[in-house]
Amino acid sequence: MKRWAPALPAALVLLAFAPALRAGFVNWDDYGNIVNNPWLGTSRAWLEAFTSTHYGHFQPLAWLSLSLDKLVWGANPFGFHLTNLLLHAAAAVLLALLIKDVTGGTSAALAAALWAVHPLRVEAVAWVTERRELLAVVFLLLSTRFYVAGRKDAALLAFTAAALSKVTTAVFPLVLLCCDYWRGRPRVKEKLPYFIISAVILALGVRAQHLSGTTVPFTAFGVADRLSQALFGPGWYLAKTLFPAGLSPFVYVERAAEGARYYPYALLSLAALTALWFARRRRGLIALAGASFLFLLPSLGFFKSGPQTVADRFFHMASVPLSIAAASALARSARARLAAALALLAFVPLTFAQTSVWKDSVSLWTRAFTSVDNPSPLVVQNLAAALRETGREPEAAALFARLV
Repeated sequence: MKRWAPALPAALVLLAFAPALRAGFVNWDDYGNIVNNPWLGTSRAWLEAFTSTHYGHFQPLAWLSLSLDKLVWGANPFGFHLTNLLLHAAAAVLLALLIKDVTGGTSAALAAALWAVHPLRVEAVAWVTERRELLAVVFLLLSTRFYVAGRKDAALLAFTAAALSKVTTAVFPLVLLCCDYWRGRPRVKEKLPYFIISAVILALGVRAQHLSGTTVPFTAFGVADRLSQALFGPGWYLAKTLFPAGLSPFVYVERAAEGARYYPYALLSLAALTALWFARRRRGLIALAGASFLFLLPSLGFFKSGPQTVADRFFHMASVPLSIAAASALARSARARLAAALALLAFVPLTFAQTSVWKDSVSLWTRAFTSVDNPSPLVVQNLAAALRETGREPEAAALFARLV
């Protein structure tokens, strides 16, 4: 890979996500987490970042990152979006370098660019609240590169930073075992420090959710509901990866009442699992698929903490291993590289348009409202509140009446 090649994904990120720099905050946690957060950007931030259970999160480095932005930019959303954009560009470069480290292929930059500017990445980048996801991915990519290079101390340090950015990175030691399986060199003992850090972070994360009341109990969302969500998720993410149309900031699918929306994706999940079973002798493919599933596991419904069935941001981290698999396929076929280049040309304007959806609360919830025939009450309520905030009272009142 030529020296300038890793810059290609970063440049495309800056182009495709440019509308985010003109976006504001949205009435989906941004105000509670950032705008109206009383300690963000103050001297209290260092203490609160490590002790607060604000909104059910344990994410010290994410809080400190947002606090620094608030200290510099105040209430101006431009600076927050700029940081998100730069973090995602950095992740794109790191992914290109990691793919080169792992596969040695010539298609590393192309595969990294496909991951970076895919429309499914928009939610994690354009939503300021998801700073935790962007930081976590950057640190995990660093940790993986250090691990592959044999720099154990640096790999562990980078993983610790990722864990302090987002709790779901606790699955990473298992992901490293998938990496070992691929390389045919299982090294379980050396993962002990990773598992210790994961256990501590996971305990602190569960505590934060418990104290804030954000965990959904089994009495409200039972075993059958969790299993149905777990079966729906992989198929939905696979379908939206291949055909990223109709993306919405809020997706809720009820299996019993919306079978036509549920079962096609559930069947696709089963088909993908069957295909992996027949390909089980291909160690690299199984390892990468396993890593992707592990990253996705916390959001599949087993540990329910939000109303949505799936969300674009949930696949941000989980899609990284699949991009490595894509790079291997691209390296073997000139036709595949041509198809990938054409897909990349399509993704840039699609991502540009999807990023524009996040410009304000009205635009965001209008997309969620119009994306389904029967929108969730949460969507109706948030759109009504956004309309009222902008002075569009008759429209807001009609939606509140509908909600009642």
